[in-house]
Amino acid sequence: MKSIINGEIRDNELIDNWKKKGNVYEVLRVINDKPLFLEEHLERLYKTNTNIKIGLIRNEILDLINSYEGFLNDNIFISVNILKNERAIFIIKGFYPPKEWYEKGISINTFNIKRNDPNKKVYDDTYKKIIEKHLKNTGVFETLISDAQIIKEGSRSNVFFIKNDKIFTSSVDAVLPGITRNKVFSSALDNNINIIETNIYYDELKEYEGAFITGTSIDLLPINKIDDIIYNTTEINCFKKITNGFQKIKNKDLEIEHVK
Repeated sequence: MKSIINGEIRDNELIDNWKKKGNVYEVLRVINDKPLFLEEHLERLYKTNTNIKIGLIRNEILDLINSYEGFLNDNIFISVNILKNERAIFIIKGFYPPKEWYEKGISINTFNIKRNDPNKKVYDDTYKKIIEKHLKNTGVFETLISDAQIIKEGSRSNVFFIKNDKIFTSSVDAVLPGITRNKVFSSALDNNINIIETNIYYDELKEYEGAFITGTSIDLLPINKIDDIIYNTTEINCFKKITNGFQKIKNKDLEIEHVK
């Protein structure tokens, strides 16, 4: 697995050595050698821990991409151990949902678990293992975290709900401030669609008309079912507008030339 470890390019470093409790991490997507929303990912990394040398990380990401033979279309995993002053950047395989998922939506479920420090992207192996076991046992791609009957976010995504041409989502204080999440807000502003940050209660899920999750590798992924509640998200006009608006924002970012 190609990586840069403390400034040195390597081909055989084990990524599991860098998935350690307490490590600050980021995952970003690369499309045809272009790191998507690079500056936003670096800003979030810095906000998680201001001791991280963002300029150094930025240059090493670009070095790693440039060292790849051919066009890179995968993800970049960044892990930083502040106490040891160590950093690693890996090229990793990303999962990008098939076209059918975007056309029909996906079925997901809910899971009662509390996430510590949701605003920070800090590796928590205990949380990861519990979630992975739940996903495997229930056979779903994603699960929504429910804490005291309030739906906060997905286990690895943010979630939005639609009702009466308005979009509802948890307050940013209660969730990971996702990069794609922020772009949904920008797309909504461009399309004069209101987004309301509020508590999303489990027993009120049936009152919404649609829902979708967002993330680095999935963009905006429509939901057709949560537990036993059916949605027609892909048919909702405001979801189509938000999705099209996001694609324009994404395409514009990919036009940026990143120079060290």
